[in-house]
Amino acid sequence: MEIKDILARVDHTILSPTAAWEEVKQVLEDAWQMRCASACIPPSHVHKAADYVEGSVKICTVIGFPSGYSTTRTK
Repeated sequence: MEIKDILARVDHTILSPTAAWEEVKQVLEDAWQMRCASACIPPSHVHKAADYVEGSVKICTVIGFPSGYSTTRTK
C-alpha cells in the first residue's frame, strides 16, 4: 500500500478548543494537498470551512466531545 492510499483513509485533525481560524485553515489546506479522507475540525468552524474549501475537502466534526464541543444550538 502506498502512502497516498493510507492518507486517503485518514482524517487530518485539529480539535483544540482554542483553535483559531488560521490554524483550521492550515489543516484544510494540508488535507487538500495530502488528499486526506477529510479534515476534522471544531464545530464552530464548520460553516466557514465549508465556504472556504467549496467542496474540495470533506469536513467532519465532533459533537459532545469531552472538550465541550457542543454548540449552543446543539445543547
